[in-house]
Amino acid sequence: MKSGRVRPPVLPKQSLAGIRILVGRARHQASALSADLRKLGADVIEIPFIEIHKPRSYQPLDSAL
Repeated sequence: MKSGRVRPPVLPKQSLAGIRILVGRARHQASALSADLRKLGADVIEIPFIEIHKPRSYQPLDSAL
């Protein structure tokens, strides 16, 4: 057995190649993350899980508080 330092494995430059990743962020938040993942070789699918809108009225919230 050789003595000395153990070398970490060399990872390919695109370490996510062949991996499909679902990004569930809101559309305006997803693009930066998706771009970074694609640079690493991932196949990215963007599906926003939630969408936030202003309420028609704040009256129910005000009443609850």
